[in-house]
Amino acid sequence: MNQNFPKSVRLTKKSEFKNVFESGDFFKNSNIVFHVFKNDRGCSRIGIVARKKIGNAVRRNRIKRVFREAFRVNKFKLTEHMDIIIMPRINTGELTFKSAAEHLLWLFNRIENGRQINNHTH
Repeated sequence: MNQNFPKSVRLTKKSEFKNVFESGDFFKNSNIVFHVFKNDRGCSRIGIVARKKIGNAVRRNRIKRVFREAFRVNKFKLTEHMDIIIMPRINTGELTFKSAAEHLLWLFNRIENGRQINNHTH
């Protein structure tokens, strides 16, 4: 099981984010909004949007680090290859690795058992 986190598993370009926002599906709970889009790249990728409402740069960067690590450790549990954008809400609070992993596993479960995810290409 490959546990590294290379640049190839990150959404980095504005066009990649735009495609997921416009063509993908979304799931949300009280703390986080997830935008999800099937991809054909052979691996799942992640992008994190932490708005300034969440807090200062230190807090936003910490939230991003925690989610990246939770994704890195748990990405193998997702059977389909997805582009995932994570948008924490202001009430995320003191996010721990455990709670970030629980949020991701909740999402993975919704993807596996829930609604069909759009598979549009633009």
